[in-house]
Formats: sequence, C-alpha cells, structure tokens
Amino acid sequence: MAARWPLHPRPLPGEALSSWLTRIADAYELSLHDLLLHDLGFDSVSDQQLDTEAPDELVSAISRRTGVEISRIRRMTLSGIVLDIDQATATGPDQYEVYVRQHSVLLPRGCSRKKRVDSDWRPWFSGDRYNTPWACPQCWDVRPRHFHKLLWRFPLTISCPLHKEFLRPVNRIGIVDLNPSKPKSRQVPPFVLWLDAVTEQAVTDARVELPTVCLSAGSWIQVLRTVLDELNTTVNDAGGERGPLIEAWKAIGCQIRAGTSPVEPFEYLTTVNQSTYLEAAAFLIHGLLHRGFRTSGEHAVLLGGEMSSPTRLSGSHSSKVGDDDEVEPPPHRGTDANRQLAEALAEFDKWVRETPEGARELRRNLLHGKTTAEDIAKVDQMLIADGIAIVT
Repeated sequence: MAARWPLHPRPLPGEALSSWLTRIADAYELSLHDLLLHDLGFDSVSDQQLDTEAPDELVSAISRRTGVEISRIRRMTLSGIVLDIDQATATGPDQYEVYVRQHSVLLPRGCSRKKRVDSDWRPWFSGDRYNTPWACPQCWDVRPRHFHKLLWRFPLTISCPLHKEFLRPVNRIGIVDLNPSKPKSRQVPPFVLWLDAVTEQAVTDARVELPTVCLSAGSWIQVLRTVLDELNTTVNDAGGERGPLIEAWKAIGCQIRAGTSPVEPFEYLTTVNQSTYLEAAAFLIHGLLHRGFRTSGEHAVLLGGEMSSPTRLSGSHSSKVGDDDEVEPPPHRGTDANRQLAEALAEFDKWVRETPEGARELRRNLLHGKTTAEDIAKVDQMLIADGIAIVT
C-alpha cells in the first residue's frame, strides 16, 4: 500500500480538485504535472480533466495518499456533483434531452424547444467560464496560494453569499472589471444570494434542505439546469404558458431571453449572458419556494410551487423583488461552509502577518519561479505595502 503524503493540506470547503492537488504539489516544491506523473503515475491529466471527470484510479490513489474519502474527493469535480455520472459525462444531443428535459418546472412537459447541440456537449461545462473563472473579489484577495473554488470555474453561481458580492472574472493579473465605466452601486438581489447559497450547500454537503423537500445535490443541480433551458424559450413556443417567462425577464430588467438565440444551449452562451439567465432563474425558483408562484410545470412541486392553468405567475408578490424585501435565510449548512472558508482564509492572513514562519512561507511561495533581482524586489515591495514583514 502506498504511504501517506507527510504534507497534504486538507481540502477547503468548495475547493476544486486541481486547486487542492496544486497546493499539495506546492508543499513539495513540485508542479502539479510532476506530482501526478512521478508520484501518482498519471501523465497527460489536465486541470480541466481533474475538475470535470478525474479518472477513478487517480481518485482512489489520492484517497490512499491523503486519507480523504473518495466521495469527498469526487465532490471536488463537476461529475461528482451532477446527477448520475454516466449522464454527466456522456455527450451530445441525446444526453441533452435526457439530462436537461427529464423534468418540467415552468412549462408543460414536451413544450417545443429546439436546441443546436454539438456532439461534445456536456452539462454545465463552458470553456469560457473554465478558462476565465469568476470569483468573489474579497475571497480572492485573502485566498491561500493556488486556491480556487469549483463553483468559480463552472456557470452554476454568480455571487458570493458570504460577502454579498457579484463574482467577477479572473485572469493572470487578478480580478477583472468588465464595465470599468459603470458605477458599482448595484447590490446582489437577495433571491440571487439565496439561490447561490443553496447551490454552494449542494456542493459542500451533497444535498440541499429546502422548506418543502430535501434533494440530493445532483437533483437540485439538474432541476436548476431545467429552469435555465425553459427560460430560453420563445414566447411563441411557450404559447399560453408564456406568463412565467415574461415576468421573470421583466423582474430583472431584461428583454426576453436576454437577447440570445433560442437554439443556443446555456453552456454555449457568453459568461455575461449565463449570469443573466442565472439571475432570472433565481427569481423564479425563489418565487416558487417562498412567494407562492404557480406554473404549469409537472415538477414545480419539487420546489414548493403549485401547478396551475393561469398564464401569469400568481401569489402575493410584485413582479419586481427589491433589495429590501424579506428573503428567507438560505439553508444553514451552505452558510456554514462559507463561514468555514472565511475563517480558514482569515487564519492564513493572521499567520502570515503575525508570525515569522508565516511571513517567510508567504514570501517563499510568492518567489516561486522568480530568480531576477527585479522580480524579488517587486515581491518585497508588495509585501511591505501590505504590512507584511520581510523574513528571509
């Protein structure tokens, strides 16, 4: 039996597998590729493959080296949180129908919605979002070296429930402002924070506790994907059931389908349009659970809604949810996971600021791969500017 790694930082709540393995490799001053090849015997396994569908043999080997349960490691990958791994990893138009349209929430089952699905389609995978993750600016500023959350790399959430901020793109130099000329006064709507907290709970706890039902993570994420598909329906195709769609887009101040093509699957949209769709979905799902919305979907009852024949959403609500509206708190376990992450990041920040060992370790990590006097001077200047001692 392979020996345990003497150094292996525990995975943080919501962390992606490639992030965790990179942090382990960094503890031995190795690259992720060298750790996979020379220690685990796996070549040509990319970050993307680790985070989407890591090989079973590799997951088992990592479990033996770290003592972390296989099920916990699996939840650090996309296939580990999507219902039925076979469905998640199979591709193409047939799997689109099986995965996305197994349920109906807003519209009756069988409502005509044509999609142009390529043979390499897989649920929730967007190359643009994976290659340019979206992260919380506050979490990003205090994260451990190399850390990123699984949900930053896939279009399942658009906000940080802990800091109540919208996620923003990250590139090689850090957080990117997509609209630098626009004011930053817009707050995240409460229903968006609620939806994203529930999705984070699904990733960290493998289940979600709703007011009406407890769902597995896979079921919750599949139902969410169904709602996104239904939102991308033309008014003509929706026919007499168009009411929920019209009200959702009106509520978030967007035109129907945010101006996107009705034949494009959610995964093929731009990251900005994906964000808009998730906001509309949050309005509807929160309304089904907490505001008495009615739809004609067969599975609306999963979310506490009622089936009805009216073409408009009904219930005691206005079509616009304001920032001051009362929103039932999200499930506490998801919030606990965010709090655990924040506490871990805060402990790391305190360690590097208050102890010589922490300051030395941070400087060593920042200098990894840097050899010129100019690069070393830049790192030292950055540390001094941030109030961290220079310890060699």
